[in-house]
Amino acid sequence: MHGVGQRLATIRVVSLLGSACLALFASASSALAESVQLRFAVHDGFDRLVFDWPDAVGVDVKREGDQYFVAFERSAALDVSRLPTSFGQRLEAVGISLTQPSTIQLSLGNDTVAKTNSYSTDSGLFTLIVDVADRRTAPAQKPENVARPVAAAVEETAAASTPLSPEAKYMAAFDAMFADPDNPKTTFDFVEAAVAMGDVRGAISALERMLLVNPDLANIKLELGVLYRRVGADELAQSYITQALEAEDVPDDVRKRAESIQERTDASVAAARSPHKFGGSLFLGGRYETNANAGPKGTTVRVGGQEGPFLNDEDTEQEDVSLLGTASLNYAYDFGTQAGHALEARLFGLGSRYKDEADVSTTLIDAEIGPRFYLGEPLSPSAAVRPFVTGSHLELDDEQYRIAYGGGVNLRTGGDPLAFDLTLRYLHQHFQDTGQRPTASSQTGDYITLRPSVLIKPARGTLLGAGVIAGYNNADEDFESFIEAGANLFATQYFMQGLLTERPMSATLSGSYRRTEYDEPEAQIDPDTERNDDRYDLSLTFDVPIKDAFSFSLSGPRLRSVENGLESRSRIRTL
Repeated sequence: MHGVGQRLATIRVVSLLGSACLALFASASSALAESVQLRFAVHDGFDRLVFDWPDAVGVDVKREGDQYFVAFERSAALDVSRLPTSFGQRLEAVGISLTQPSTIQLSLGNDTVAKTNSYSTDSGLFTLIVDVADRRTAPAQKPENVARPVAAAVEETAAASTPLSPEAKYMAAFDAMFADPDNPKTTFDFVEAAVAMGDVRGAISALERMLLVNPDLANIKLELGVLYRRVGADELAQSYITQALEAEDVPDDVRKRAESIQERTDASVAAARSPHKFGGSLFLGGRYETNANAGPKGTTVRVGGQEGPFLNDEDTEQEDVSLLGTASLNYAYDFGTQAGHALEARLFGLGSRYKDEADVSTTLIDAEIGPRFYLGEPLSPSAAVRPFVTGSHLELDDEQYRIAYGGGVNLRTGGDPLAFDLTLRYLHQHFQDTGQRPTASSQTGDYITLRPSVLIKPARGTLLGAGVIAGYNNADEDFESFIEAGANLFATQYFMQGLLTERPMSATLSGSYRRTEYDEPEAQIDPDTERNDDRYDLSLTFDVPIKDAFSFSLSGPRLRSVENGLESRSRIRTL
């Protein structure tokens, strides 16, 4: 009776958790908005706010007393939390209007004026600048022209023996370019600083503006082609690179570079136009484990309700080394709709071979297929839903151990900086008895899991994730039936680029906990005590890209499992 009560209580928790996840999904869906970059800097004589939009947008600006309102016609994800808390005498405060979420409200100091400037490119990128200056100096010097040149800023900083940060170089280069927009040097300085900061769209905007002044610059068209490739706009990249090659006076070095890039771009465009999309990955490595067989520390275990030294030494925890390999193949067929609906399929394989503990050598093949449908506006969907069917085959020590098949549904919503994912999955599992596991078939039955997760990007180069798992396994034997609940967290930080590629290195710290409670005691272990299992996982992984398609990874997981008070641990090193 106690076990039934525990089960019902846990099921209520899982049900409440599912409701909370659905509520979070609804909330995230209603809060979707375009991501807009907001920058701020204090200069001699004026303070500046810069709004960077991915495409053209209508804007209305007006002043009411000491309040200045900048209202955008479309919904925007405006984040003012990274701006300084104290602005000075000219611009006293910046906030988001409570009644109009896409409106920035500026509080101006005494005797100040605000001036706006904006520009957009042929590709649609849009930048709005708001300068707040002292009223007495505004007529004599226009706020957009009082920025110090990059060279002057560098000289002043060098004199102070303090190097400019990338952010400071970026802002100084932007101000210098805006003060002298017809100067190619200031534009090139900004493009270099913008690319270094990851603001590729800002660099594109600057180069597009140069072509408005002189549309015959082949080297600028080539650089635009390279940058458009980086943001995934392969057709625009192809157009600019072709124009660069068609120029009559294109320099030989520019022509050779353009021809090399054009070949790769043409292949990307052809692949993008095809309805068939393929992708995949391959991992090969070695692993050392302090407890490869997941055995207890000592020979004392519980059998038939009695504790004693019933195990042989070879059945306790054993260290071992193994070879490990994984491979995945992804396929998508584009239905040709404006929304991007597609059929997606995935094939995954895993194999491990241990030196001594051969009975835990594993072969796994897992497949999944189903359509993905995007919901909302065709060009800016608010969510995606994907029903799927799945199946898997598992072998241990080259003997068939488990076959599973079933299906489920996946739901995704959001984007930068917040995304939400929910997967509900059902599997029917059929286990087969083997020489090493003569009672495996008692686990045969149905397994249902619910996995909601959240992905957050709080800053450039940083990813944070959190997830929950809730599951119920209804096996043929009640002592193999269980309910489980757990959670996981991870943090990934990207930093300097790899050895022979622009892909960045990364470090990921992850941890998880899972609690499993079985319906009935297992008579062979203890007929009077229900089984429960607590599992803790902690892992630190470093990934170093060598080339675009090759990486070196080093992982150090640590596993701790406690079943009815008996503990097993394992430290794993994967290369």
